[in-house]
Amino acid sequence: MISLVGMMGAGKTTVGRCLAARLDVSFYDLDRLIEHSVGHRVQRIFDLFGEETFRKHETRAITDLPKGDGVLALGGGAYIRESNRPLIHSLGPVVWIRVSREILLPRLERNRMKRPLLAQEDWKEKVDELMAKREPVYAGADIIVEGGDEDPDEVAARIQEALK
Repeated sequence: MISLVGMMGAGKTTVGRCLAARLDVSFYDLDRLIEHSVGHRVQRIFDLFGEETFRKHETRAITDLPKGDGVLALGGGAYIRESNRPLIHSLGPVVWIRVSREILLPRLERNRMKRPLLAQEDWKEKVDELMAKREPVYAGADIIVEGGDEDPDEVAARIQEALK
């Protein structure tokens, strides 16, 4: 299992689908797995139960993943939880899709109200805070690939090449 980590808006799901197609393996989106298991959208889970409960669901979903080949797109905070990192690394290589603030902000602005951590007035400051806290942790990934405004399949191709 190849796990993709990075900030929300980095393109983990889109690039992950491209990478899975290139490798001819299954694609898993951790947020969708949680939504299916819990029966609510991520935003609703946060609203009803809070972030800590959502994070526990993340850990359970990671633990319950099928073993074997595949590509997993993790939510932005899943890799940040210290207890999740050994689980994630035990699945296979971890790839950080690193994206600059200048690229992230326009992407996030389009749908920020659907993102529980950004549904607030000072959302740009929240992005800065999250980047400052998360990027040093993401740096523990096995592979770092720059994500940008190019076609997601180009990012997937760079990941595929880095995995060799």
